[in-house]
Amino acid sequence: MDNMQILEEKPSDQPSNASPGPGRGWNDPPLLPPANGMSPSTGAIKKSGRTLNKRVAFPLSGSANQSPNKAPLNLAAPSLMPPTVALPPKAIDAEGASAENSEQDESLDLSATLSNFEQVLESTSKFGGKATVHAELESIKSMWEKEQLNDDVCLAIQRLSKALLVKDTKSAQDSLSTISKSLVARHDTVEWSSALRSLVNHFALASVYGEPTDN
Repeated sequence: MDNMQILEEKPSDQPSNASPGPGRGWNDPPLLPPANGMSPSTGAIKKSGRTLNKRVAFPLSGSANQSPNKAPLNLAAPSLMPPTVALPPKAIDAEGASAENSEQDESLDLSATLSNFEQVLESTSKFGGKATVHAELESIKSMWEKEQLNDDVCLAIQRLSKALLVKDTKSAQDSLSTISKSLVARHDTVEWSSALRSLVNHFALASVYGEPTDN
């Protein structure tokens, strides 16, 4: 055996078929690797391509998107004041403004007022109180010239004469009402104010029923 080389027998990596065990079925669970991760045939440590259940450190809530050197922005608090609502412009009463302007522009004229009353008396032949009104017009003239009547009363008398001249009995009655309210406590104006009232009532009735006849 000098020329013969002794070959060492190596253990075979293939499993022995001397004592075959029962075969694996289709529903048997897969074989698990050794706990130490070493291959049963070579003893080498196998590195798994994917590690499960690996712990990864996550940043705390709210600090992931913040830079350590950048201070957080201070958001302005919402305003609690209600929004400003623009109010529509106040409507101007054109009629009231016109009346006020006419009062300021209208000057008192005693002569024109007396002339208006004379024309009114001449326009009617059926008014039985002409003489009385003529007499009371002298009283009005005297008190007007002596400034015993305020401007409101004088203006109302003047407007009453204009209203009767154009047969506007509604405006004449309004002016007469202003005179009565202004002189309610004055007894020295009762006679001529009553004469003016009778004149206004005559034309008010004439505007409805016409001038009375002699029949």
